[in-house]
Amino acid sequence: MPHVDARTIPWTNDGVDESVSLVLYRSMVRIRITEEGIAKLLEQKEIRCPTHLYTGQEAIAAGVCAALDHKDYIFGGHRSHGHYLAKGGDLRALMAELYGKSTGCAGGRGGSMHLVAPEVGLLGTVPLVAATIPIAVGAAMASKLRADQRGALGHPQHPRYRQVRQKSGQWRWEAQLGS
Repeated sequence: MPHVDARTIPWTNDGVDESVSLVLYRSMVRIRITEEGIAKLLEQKEIRCPTHLYTGQEAIAAGVCAALDHKDYIFGGHRSHGHYLAKGGDLRALMAELYGKSTGCAGGRGGSMHLVAPEVGLLGTVPLVAATIPIAVGAAMASKLRADQRGALGHPQHPRYRQVRQKSGQWRWEAQLGS
């Protein structure tokens, strides 16, 4: 999916430029069609790994990932198929992972809730509540120490979010922690 720099989105009186809308729409449709296919495979018991679908949340992943640079890091929770696809993860590798195949994005060992695509900045998804917060802050700190201008995105799912946000702000790390 082409990158959309959120700072340069050509806004008009009618909303977002049509080309940006089309990129976002295609991303959302790709995620929805994939999730519907996965749901059918689960129902048919073709896929046996524990799976949490991303259906109904497509706009979040499409918008957030379109606003990130290709080099930026993102971390997901237990419903991360959408983030994986919107950030540019390989659909074949995702499906192979769900089937437990060695060609999967985590070598067939991670299943639905442990996706990884470092080539596009998705360093991992974690099914534990709030686990992405300290990981994203750590990635932001590492980026700052390396001076490589990478942002890191995690999402709060726990009261610890406030503590981590205060610490990352105090040390001026480029970690974005949004819901």
